[in-house]
Amino acid sequence: MLWRAVQVVFFRFEKIKRAKRSLFVLAILVLSLGIASPALTGMTTAFSGTGDGTYGTPYVITTCAQLQEIGNTQYNVKQLYWLDGDIDCSGTITWNSGKGFAPIRDFFGTLDGRGHTITSLYINRPDEDRVGLFGLLGSNTMVVNLSVDWQSHITGSDEVGGVIGALSGGKAIGVKSNATVTGNARVGGIAGSTYGWDGDMVIEKSGFYGTVSATSGAAGGIVGVSYNGYTIRNNSVNANIQGLTAGGIIGSSEQSCGYRYLQKSIAYGTVNGSNFAGGLVGYYTQNTCYVTELSDSAAYTSQPGSGTNGGLIGGMDQTTLDPIVNSFFV
Repeated sequence: MLWRAVQVVFFRFEKIKRAKRSLFVLAILVLSLGIASPALTGMTTAFSGTGDGTYGTPYVITTCAQLQEIGNTQYNVKQLYWLDGDIDCSGTITWNSGKGFAPIRDFFGTLDGRGHTITSLYINRPDEDRVGLFGLLGSNTMVVNLSVDWQSHITGSDEVGGVIGALSGGKAIGVKSNATVTGNARVGGIAGSTYGWDGDMVIEKSGFYGTVSATSGAAGGIVGVSYNGYTIRNNSVNANIQGLTAGGIIGSSEQSCGYRYLQKSIAYGTVNGSNFAGGLVGYYTQNTCYVTELSDSAAYTSQPGSGTNGGLIGGMDQTTLDPIVNSFFV
């Protein structure tokens, strides 16, 4: 019996040693292969600037590196960020093996630029979707009082924006871009695409003054493609816009349900659509269940393309149209 007890103890001791060795080997593999663990990848490290993200003490951003830190999932949800001055992002041209700044994904906080400008932002990701300073802005999200300068170049594939790749139920207020924005489809000066319902998606008091190009889809001065409901008002554009479908404010307004308001906006420049081109909207899908209004807006644009052109709207899918009020083109 004594010998049997000794054997059992020895066997258990050997199992413990083997388990420890296995854990040690696993740890070495994780470190060497970079397997994603928040603690090992730095995802849970504290923000390098000042503040704690609350409305009383927001995170204060002073460098482009700190701007990139917003993408860390530890502190991009329901947090407040401020720019403390203009942010020089010229160094991003060498980041990530030439891909530049990594779009901030799935942002659900608030960024207040406080009237400051992000300069020389470089993003070169032609094989990626939802590309911009922000890849996706979710519901109850706000970006306000922020500019991106003319030396900025933003390239992606689908849903590419001068500031936001995709805006889903969030708000962009007082946001301006002078960038060169290039993609395949759904490319916009402010947002590549927007998704809304009852007015929760808002872009207002914003402007675009650069170049937008979509090689195989829709391009717009403010938004490439808007789905369902939106409120787009008090915006201005003076830009060169080119795509299969192109609009001075919205490239294409699609799907048939939602409150859609395009108000008090103005577009200048060149709108070139090989299929459809409109001074305000390139192509318009008729709204069948809620109110739509295009009001108090004007287009001073030229449409040199070979497609179907319109002073306000390039093309639409029905012969009737929701109210157009106090709007004109020259």
